[in-house]
Amino acid sequence: MDPSPRPPTRALAERLLARTEEVLADYLSRLDDVDSVLVHSPAATAQLVDQARSILHEVCAGLAARDASPDVPGLALSSQIGVSRATDRVHPIESLVAADRLFRTVLTAGGECGTELGLGPESITELGTILSEVLFRRLGEACAAYASLLLDEVRLANEHERRRIARELHDRVSYGLNAGFRQLELAELAVTEDLAQTQQRLSAANSLISGTIETTRNLAVGLHAGTPTAALGEALTAYGRSLDSDITTAVEVYGQDSWLVGIVREETYLIVREAMRNAIVHSGAAHLLVRIDIAPRELRAVVEDDGSGFATEQPGGDGLGLQSMRERAALISGSVRVQSRPGVGTRVELVVYLPRLADAEADVDKRGGHRSNA
Repeated sequence: MDPSPRPPTRALAERLLARTEEVLADYLSRLDDVDSVLVHSPAATAQLVDQARSILHEVCAGLAARDASPDVPGLALSSQIGVSRATDRVHPIESLVAADRLFRTVLTAGGECGTELGLGPESITELGTILSEVLFRRLGEACAAYASLLLDEVRLANEHERRRIARELHDRVSYGLNAGFRQLELAELAVTEDLAQTQQRLSAANSLISGTIETTRNLAVGLHAGTPTAALGEALTAYGRSLDSDITTAVEVYGQDSWLVGIVREETYLIVREAMRNAIVHSGAAHLLVRIDIAPRELRAVVEDDGSGFATEQPGGDGLGLQSMRERAALISGSVRVQSRPGVGTRVELVVYLPRLADAEADVDKRGGHRSNA
């Protein structure tokens, strides 16, 4: 007879560890039942299994020793997973769903083991307490890494935006002012020699400076209020009008703005606004169409013009703010695709995966859209 019988929680920990593979299989099955995106990728699934196995071992070690001390390698694994999910643009809610399913799976298995061992409810309560502590600790580590990566990308996107504005100021505003003043200098030299030439140079200077003032105004409009206060379609229509262009602009939005969380709505507005600005300023188009389709699981926005187009495969074809647009899209699990050829026009398409937050409203009419013209 064993002179020192094992504590009930230690016996529970040993029995639970012996069922590790069964617990992991049940965990993946539960995630598959809720259509988690994490089980659709072999790499993400491998991370899930490694994380779940590590958590189960940490919980069982805590049960055996009646201590929930942090597992340092496990926290490092959680940090790596946070970076991977941020890089792959997996929405944080997927991690919460995964944690919830793991909690249920381990607690269910622990209850079965407790019944087999004839243990009282206090052992299962202790299992639940340690499990929740470990899960929250791991989630906190993963969330910190996730947020850190995204904040770095936001900083980079802002740097690219500042550089773009600096280029605009240097290439367009400075050039226009310098050229205008040069014309004024030449006019001053010619004023006593040729009145007609003087008037011509003054007219050219006036045109250059007026154009530069308009460029500066457009840049200021572009910097004003990044987040739309009106509905997405109304805000984009108002922006198109603010640029004072001869291009006929049509904005169509189908679906509900309420299906978009704040950051998705804000970044979509900024990306589409930049595509509109590029078309209006650079394309020489006569017509511009903006169409946004919002569904419960996906947003698709298209900005299409009939302008001069450009060769996307040539060096410099990724300019005109396209890099900034792609970086912004990546922040919201989206992607930007550009199709253009010289003389044919340009089509910019944004596609954003929307998280399962919108599932509860999936039965709402998807086509409640409106059309507005600027």
